[in-house]
Amino acid sequence: MVVIGGLVFWELQSREQIVSSGLFTELQVNETLLFGPILFLIVVALFFMRLFPLFVRYIGGESPGLVHLLTGLSVAGLAGGTLFSGYQDGTLSEAYLPAAIVLAGGAAYYVTYRFIRGRWKWVGVGAQAAAVAAYVFTGDIHPSNTLFNAEIGLLAIVPAQILYQLLALVTRSAPAWLSISLWHMARNPLQYTWLVLLLVLVTGLGIFATTVGGTLTRSQDEQIQYDTPTDMRIQGTPLFLSEGLHGMREAFVGTPAIDSGALGYRTSAYIGNISMQLLALEPEAFADIAWFRDDFANTGLEQIMGMIAVADGHNGITMPADSQSIGLWIKPLESQPLMSVWVVVQDSAGIVRTVSLGEVGELGWHRASNDLPADLTGPFDLMAVSLYEPGTTTQTSGGGTPGTVLFDDVYVELSDGSKRVLEGFEGENVWSPIPTSFFNSDVLYTSPDDPFTGARSGVFTFGTDRNRSVRGIYDASAGGVIPVVISRGVAEATGLRPGVSQIVSVSGWLVPVEITGVIELFPTLNTANSGFMLADLDALLTYMNMMSQLSTVEANELYLQKTGDSPDIVEEITEEMVSILLKVNDTTAQRRKSVGTRFKTPDGGPWSSWP
Repeated sequence: MVVIGGLVFWELQSREQIVSSGLFTELQVNETLLFGPILFLIVVALFFMRLFPLFVRYIGGESPGLVHLLTGLSVAGLAGGTLFSGYQDGTLSEAYLPAAIVLAGGAAYYVTYRFIRGRWKWVGVGAQAAAVAAYVFTGDIHPSNTLFNAEIGLLAIVPAQILYQLLALVTRSAPAWLSISLWHMARNPLQYTWLVLLLVLVTGLGIFATTVGGTLTRSQDEQIQYDTPTDMRIQGTPLFLSEGLHGMREAFVGTPAIDSGALGYRTSAYIGNISMQLLALEPEAFADIAWFRDDFANTGLEQIMGMIAVADGHNGITMPADSQSIGLWIKPLESQPLMSVWVVVQDSAGIVRTVSLGEVGELGWHRASNDLPADLTGPFDLMAVSLYEPGTTTQTSGGGTPGTVLFDDVYVELSDGSKRVLEGFEGENVWSPIPTSFFNSDVLYTSPDDPFTGARSGVFTFGTDRNRSVRGIYDASAGGVIPVVISRGVAEATGLRPGVSQIVSVSGWLVPVEITGVIELFPTLNTANSGFMLADLDALLTYMNMMSQLSTVEANELYLQKTGDSPDIVEEITEEMVSILLKVNDTTAQRRKSVGTRFKTPDGGPWSSWP
């Protein structure tokens, strides 16, 4: 029973869970491990049944058997452990001296109680004390030592003998009721053992039940918080609201019930054939309102959000405030009858819009231009220059026409009719080719061979691959890649690590990213079947919308923090969201409705903390 109980409890402590995986990785409760603490209590009780008589005889001054046991275990454990540790560490020669001192102390104890009688025993006790003092001066006793418990036992040998002699004297001179009671218990201890054993089991079982109940209650609450890390979580895209979830957040935060909110975008992503969940967030806003547990990562939520935040939120080349139209000079080196040239601009509100400048056209240098969108608010930023060739909008490789196009003098026309050159390709190149495959073959460089004006022009050479029917160049002055944090599972499956750049397929868009961190878990993301990736919302959507033709990609999740006031307004918000087919999770309502308990971690995996 002692061996079985010890093994089961050791396994429970090693696994730190009561859930195991089956043959097909299905999570199942291992009922055997539930008996681990109970078996351990029984083991403790059995040890108590053996030690209780020794303890009573020691207290009653009848027998020093308890001291004999303490000495034997301490000397054998400390001497053997010292030699074994020295053998493992390669310092066996240094372990001989402390082991010899311990054995000398044990020998002095044996001689004292085996051959010496009367007051001469104190000479043996003095020899033991000298051995203990020698060990203290030659060794380094510290709580971090593996043999610390054995060292404490060695230090207690001499005081235990002195205490035994004092107890023997006290028992003889104590009142009759105390002396007789102690003698009776010492000579027949088993009749009291069962009562004490019952008290131990009942107390231990009560503590176990309370601990497990608290653990399961906490588990259930954290499952709710993992699924809804803020007070409210709204999922979906409103079909009949032009401003989307962004406009809804502005409206809700203006009410007495909602304090603040953060937008998010959830979709799927691929690196090769490795699939994962992708969650893009507003780093600062989300960090201020979201729940996060310390063991999800080696760092806190604010630091994780800092890893994905784009240091410079400004992208593109800023145009003058009174810009009316935009154009450029273009020279294709091959005939491209189905290809059009676009520019991608972003207004002051962050709205990204594609402006078509017409067909690529004739082989010589010629101008392509168009008016800037009148329904957007300036000043505008020039984000990209792209070449559109009709094809499947989700196509990311093959099927296109290869070629080379020269660009020069990207300009804007101002309200007074004058022109301002935004990019002449004369200085340092801040542009980068838009990825069209996982191993991008498109190239951009500047050349002095055939400029339209000035000394150089931009030369863009492309292959057959396209990114959603688009090729081109984009402003990479801020780095050209989007910082992301990935899960441990993705890192192990792909071999990626912090500092490595990679092309990722995000819902059909090829996006350049740089790994900035690796974590274990993150709220709302289930790691049971796939890993995940975190990104900056504005940076990701801006990049994806550079390749969008008919519609823009918008946030599809909204996280809200309540003020704690006006619950009626919260109910109205919930009803309004449900009426337009949006999913609403409210932690208050979830806690109210939750029943039962489950042995799971917040993300659906095995529970990993046993108080």
